[in-house]
Amino acid sequence: MAGIMIRKIFILAIISVPAEILLAIAVLLLTASLLIYTIYNLFYRSKETQSGDIPQGEQRLREAERIAKLGSWEYDFHTKKFIGSDNAYKLAGISHSDKTEYDFDEVMQFIHPDDREKWKEGIQAVYQKQVPFDYELRLIRPDGEIRHIQSKAELMTDESGNPTSIIGIFHDVTESRELQKKVKEQLQINEKILENTNDGFLLVDENRNIVDTNKAYCEMSGYTRDTLLKYNLSDLIHDVEKSNFKENNNREEPRHLHSRHIRKNGELMELEASVVKVKVEGKAYSAGFYRDITEHKKAEKKLEESEQRWRGLVENNPQCVMISVEGKIEYINQAGAELFGVDRLEEVIGMSAAKFTSPEMRKKAEKRTEALLSNESLPPAEYTFNALDGSKKVVISHSVHINYKGKDAIQSVLQDVTELKKRERELEENRQQFKSLFEQ
Repeated sequence: MAGIMIRKIFILAIISVPAEILLAIAVLLLTASLLIYTIYNLFYRSKETQSGDIPQGEQRLREAERIAKLGSWEYDFHTKKFIGSDNAYKLAGISHSDKTEYDFDEVMQFIHPDDREKWKEGIQAVYQKQVPFDYELRLIRPDGEIRHIQSKAELMTDESGNPTSIIGIFHDVTESRELQKKVKEQLQINEKILENTNDGFLLVDENRNIVDTNKAYCEMSGYTRDTLLKYNLSDLIHDVEKSNFKENNNREEPRHLHSRHIRKNGELMELEASVVKVKVEGKAYSAGFYRDITEHKKAEKKLEESEQRWRGLVENNPQCVMISVEGKIEYINQAGAELFGVDRLEEVIGMSAAKFTSPEMRKKAEKRTEALLSNESLPPAEYTFNALDGSKKVVISHSVHINYKGKDAIQSVLQDVTELKKRERELEENRQQFKSLFEQ
């Protein structure tokens, strides 16, 4: 139960309506009610004037009632009539000048039908049992508007103890009730968000005891809610993480961190955490949202292992392997140094791949790149290659479309066939010479 209460207060803090403010408002309203009640007794009944002017005390009372949204009223047992202050009539949506006294049945018409019996029983209890009246009612104004009113009343007696009247106050709490309704609705919305989010939630006290959690964390950890509420956060954290946790737990500012928890079945759970410290009723708590990234971490590890294998194969490939992104060289293996005519590979990183192709073949190379980026499968292509050391070479390019660091790229294996082409020409020349000998 404590965890549920703290969660509600925590959610209340999220929507920026601190519980301390609501408490202060309640105290202020109560104080105002008592103050008006005191002023009423001191001035309203005791101050009269022969000139017809409103006494200063009554003026202050009226102003105080208006500011505090209070109205005072009296039911006289002798006249069997209700009379009220100006503001009491204003709260009911009527004018004091229209009528100054109302009988019981007339007042009942201002009470919401669902609250009339409660009002009637309350008045009777004040008269018959001398029980103070303290109820919340709804008033219906002539224009149909409904106002929420907190009404308090007590029995007044003469010197002999005989009942003379009932005096009371109306306090308009409509805005307060509307605020409470909005807060309640927001609490319900945030409760649903908290329970239906994919991220796990843990609320722990200053001793790291778990006081609240949500459905998502229960599902990802394999524990039931009741079990988790018996645990300390250190019971869930992987041993390797405990030293880091102690250090991070002492930090006041919001923090984003990587954490590892242990599931009920003993499996390691990789988590991305956002943790913030909050204070509730003077006590410190840490609220953390946890995202399960276990599968993501596994995929990252497999990708890293795959990349390491790829690099091992590529780096040891005797032929040049080049990767270009948007026409610029992003990667080249060690074998490419000789082909490109450089001592250091860094000399060609960032250069345009087209720079090394003979001018007459660049358009062909551009069209080939466009086709590869469209995922067309193309046969090897032969190019005249201009190395940085001034040499010209003949290469055969075997190219495919790949994803490199999240970008579309072209991976090319460049086979230097310069010597092979030279030998082919020599062989062809010899064949022609040999043929000419037989034709003579």
